[in-house]
Amino acid sequence: MNQMNDKNELFWQLLKPEYKRAMMYCRKLMQHREKGDDLFQDAIVTAIRKIDQLREQNAFRPWFYRIVINTFNSEIKKHKKRTFMPFDTETEQILPAHNPANIHFANIWLEKLFKALKPDEQSLIILFEMEQWTLAEIGEMYGKSEGAIKPKLFRTRAKLKKELSRLTKNRSAEVTELKKLMNAYAM
Repeated sequence: MNQMNDKNELFWQLLKPEYKRAMMYCRKLMQHREKGDDLFQDAIVTAIRKIDQLREQNAFRPWFYRIVINTFNSEIKKHKKRTFMPFDTETEQILPAHNPANIHFANIWLEKLFKALKPDEQSLIILFEMEQWTLAEIGEMYGKSEGAIKPKLFRTRAKLKKELSRLTKNRSAEVTELKKLMNAYAM
């Protein structure tokens, strides 16, 4: 029993510096505060059960995010068709040009664009573009080299651009506004 308490204590100690960022990452993946919190809790439960599989404490961050992504992928498979929710208030406040109309407009386009991506591609874009992870950190999490992640990121971005072009044909006014918003939101 004491050994179990030690493992639980170790887990919480390792999670503490990543807690808030990991929770926000889950919310971004689910694009909904409560669903993101549910994902985060499910990932924590799984991670606590699998803490014995963590080989090195300094590898906790990629190990935990891998569990988050696997939990996210399982959730997506359960619900085949993913519905995107609007950004929650907390996320809206960190976006530039805090304007409800712009936020709504950007949400509509992000929903359309993200539908073209697989869950692992969505994760990659969120980690790199929104969470500002380095290619090396993402590679470590996926168990791949930085050289393997870079082309995957390039292909995923190209896929987004292609989908954007497809969706915006014959919509020049909307495209101009969308490009402004995407630049403002650093996508």
